[in-house]
Amino acid sequence: EDHRVQSRACYEVCEKHGKPVMVMEPVRGGALVNLPQEALDLIPNGSPASYALRFAAGFPQIAMVLSGMSNQEQMEDNLATMGDFKPLTEQEHEALVKVRTIYQAQHKIPCTACGYCVEGCPVGIPIPDIFALLNKKLAKEEDFDEKAYGAFSAQADACVGCGQCSAVCPTGAIVVQKNVDRTWAAIYDPNVYVVAQVAPAVRVGIAKELGEENGFMATGKIFAAMRRMGFNRVFDTTTGADMTVIEEGNEFIERLSKGGKLPLFTSCCPAWIRYAENNHPDLLENISTCRSPMQMFGSVIKEHYENDPDLKGKKIFSIAVMPCTAKKY
Repeated sequence: EDHRVQSRACYEVCEKHGKPVMVMEPVRGGALVNLPQEALDLIPNGSPASYALRFAAGFPQIAMVLSGMSNQEQMEDNLATMGDFKPLTEQEHEALVKVRTIYQAQHKIPCTACGYCVEGCPVGIPIPDIFALLNKKLAKEEDFDEKAYGAFSAQADACVGCGQCSAVCPTGAIVVQKNVDRTWAAIYDPNVYVVAQVAPAVRVGIAKELGEENGFMATGKIFAAMRRMGFNRVFDTTTGADMTVIEEGNEFIERLSKGGKLPLFTSCCPAWIRYAENNHPDLLENISTCRSPMQMFGSVIKEHYENDPDLKGKKIFSIAVMPCTAKKY
């Protein structure tokens, strides 16, 4: 029942097509067990876990509910609940709506500490532990524990923006910044000229969503679709990549001829730059001073269309469609 996860919407699609549904973590990784007393008073006829199981299993299309257990008492409670299963009554459903409100007020960040994000993090940031400290502060239980935060193996500022955590987060606790609404607003604004560039990886990565086989070069379909959506101009970022190759080549020749710092590393990837800044500051002088292809081409787009006499008085809105979250930050 969380708009960030949209589990009900997913269930309704499965129900529409007659597909069986399996529910994982009905107790949110154990988080639903530790409810405040005011919430427990609303559900006096069983454990919090039993209510969670009955809620999840009460939908007609549910085939299985997979609940993690850490001791025999929990196993016996689950067996008793499902062995003599009774769907929630209307009054119990109403009580759970109130419990949800209390719970969500206490847990502003809906993290269940499943750990999937940590497994995929290339720099080992203990994201659930950081969220736990933040939730305590947001719930006004205590001030942010700077000492505990400082003792973690890595802090939040070590993030390179790769997006691996958001790709596996099942609760919507980690989301990538979205600019969809801003883009549509720009497209519908008659005083804005919207120009987009599309990264090479996108034209292949999105092919299957456009009804093509994996690996298909969907450049034409993407550009046509974006033009029909209302984009005034659409370009391929490979133009920016060509510019970067030329500029980095010139920089390499200059360093080589004048005894500059070598070897020369590319500056094309924001995640790589961030990683170097955090972990290898000794290599920063070896990194090219050029902007990334996206940044370089974005500057060219802005300058070109701002000086176009036919667009006088219009604001230039530059959009980059990229496959990497690091480019957003």
